[in-house]
Amino acid sequence: MVLFTLREIVDLVIMIAALGYVFMSYIPKPITRHDVFSRGRGFQWEDFKFAIYVTAPAIVLHELMHKFVALSLGVKDAVFQAW
Repeated sequence: MVLFTLREIVDLVIMIAALGYVFMSYIPKPITRHDVFSRGRGFQWEDFKFAIYVTAPAIVLHELMHKFVALSLGVKDAVFQAW
């Protein structure tokens, strides 16, 4: 029995990237005195990574628990989907 399929892993990566993008403006990386002059225009990769670090573990674990509970209750075709 395979615990994760390739499609589930791809969905997981897509969901993590979407979470980072959605929350990067709400949960920005705290600014240090070294970051004051280095923050320029364009996509803020540090804010994106920080938002992933903060939000993704809780939401991903929550959604994966839906799959694990379904598998433990005997649902053989329980599949994780990002949407």
